[in-house]
Amino acid sequence: MTLRNYLVFMRLKFKELFGKTDDNTVKLKRKIFWYFVIEVLLVIALLGFTFFLITVVLP
Repeated sequence: MTLRNYLVFMRLKFKELFGKTDDNTVKLKRKIFWYFVIEVLLVIALLGFTFFLITVVLP
């Protein structure tokens, strides 16, 4: 997948997730997407905190 195709795909995905609609399936997809984003951010924060502990606190 080229960068252009990826950007087009992400733009379509963004419109699907955040477009104005009352469809319950889209609301569910939006909720799952945000839970996934929050989970990824928490994992990154946990890895960063672990790296901080290993490099700064433990030695």
